[in-house]
Amino acid sequence: MVRKALVLFVLLVASPAAAKIQFLNYDGPANPLEGTGGTKEVYNGVEYWRSGTPPRKYRIVGVIFDDRQERGDAIDDSIRSQRLAKLVKEHGGDAVIVIGAATLQTGGAAVPIGGMAFLINEQKTRFEHRVIKYVE
Repeated sequence: MVRKALVLFVLLVASPAAAKIQFLNYDGPANPLEGTGGTKEVYNGVEYWRSGTPPRKYRIVGVIFDDRQERGDAIDDSIRSQRLAKLVKEHGGDAVIVIGAATLQTGGAAVPIGGMAFLINEQKTRFEHRVIKYVE
């Protein structure tokens, strides 16, 4: 019995939950914005502005929410970057401005092991990226 509960505990803690990457269209003023500069990296042809904004005119196309489980995410960073870049390009974007991240509590479960109950809390981190299109 203890062994069966231990296996269940390991599966709950170690099993990666599916990550969720979602694009939402932006609905707002169409006027272009002008950035001031910052730091960027380029992955798969898409610029990721880690701090600041691009030093040129752009408009916001949408927002990507990238949810990741804290207890082990099945998608590594290179695959995630490819998915994000593909999503940006599919929606006509040239770059993303990284807005930030928030940690959210998503629930938990009590797992009995050897007459004791262990509470497993689950958390996810939601990353927000603003998808932009450069204006000539």
